[in-house]
Amino acid sequence: MPEAVYIHIGLHKTATRFLQRAVFKHLDSSLFNHNPQPFTDALYRYIRNPTDQGLKDRFNREIERVLQDKRRLLISLPDISGDMYNSHENAAANLAILKEKFPQAKILYMVRDQAGWLLSAYRQSIQKGAFGPIEVFLNFYDGAFRPKIAQRMGGMRNVDALGLKFLDIYQRYAAAYGAENVLLLRYADFRTHRQAVERRLAQWLDIDHLPPSLENEKQHNRSFSALAITLFCGSLHAPKHPPKASPAKKEWQKKYSPMRIVRNLKRIFIRHIFDRIIYKDWDLLARNGMRQLIEDHYQEENKVIAQHARVDG
Repeated sequence: MPEAVYIHIGLHKTATRFLQRAVFKHLDSSLFNHNPQPFTDALYRYIRNPTDQGLKDRFNREIERVLQDKRRLLISLPDISGDMYNSHENAAANLAILKEKFPQAKILYMVRDQAGWLLSAYRQSIQKGAFGPIEVFLNFYDGAFRPKIAQRMGGMRNVDALGLKFLDIYQRYAAAYGAENVLLLRYADFRTHRQAVERRLAQWLDIDHLPPSLENEKQHNRSFSALAITLFCGSLHAPKHPPKASPAKKEWQKKYSPMRIVRNLKRIFIRHIFDRIIYKDWDLLARNGMRQLIEDHYQEENKVIAQHARVDG
């Protein structure tokens, strides 16, 4: 049985890769068992397909194996907080799985201002999927945000911009594990009060200090610039009406469609040529006042989050 269990549940787009590569990976391996394989892979696949009995059986087998290790178990998997494109709707189901298997775990949960998170999620969506205006991704038409009606609109992934559940996820975990066992951090504090956040992380891990920071390591996943997105990724014009819902494509269509090939060529051009020559960025949410609408909608929720996520600056 592990000496202790620590679970980092996300969110996506909140320095998760940095924490995994520059912090957790460099913890004392004689003390910590960080993201052991194949357990982490089994957990990832199971929470994405919880009705698949084969994946559930594999997960249970890996649970038995990983519980035999006496080192402190550290799991870092942002997918636990839920599907980022569907308002994290499976967060509660994933919590139930964790609570059953790890009833005494300590939880780490990092959130981000909703406008910044949505913009980052949009950039990720066009770097991995179909191109299109940010308004389609956010379902923003004729001056207002609309509910999400399909998984893909005009071929694009999209979100319910006013239906994010950042606070709800924290409250569920605090109720299940006790607020004293759930460390809530804000991405903004990670950026502006790094040392204070590092102290909180060390306390959460029950160690004196974190490994030496690798914050100056080369950034490998810089987002496309706003200029490149505008010129090459379909964000030049803001649509007034939603495009048609897109039917699900078969796997071979995803891999070999002519549009996918064209998009991949554009991505190569942007990443290795255009953005290396000229990287001009601006706030894509400034168009049509979208950022202000988002910030106003989540204002009260963010006041509550701030009360639970204080750090000493």
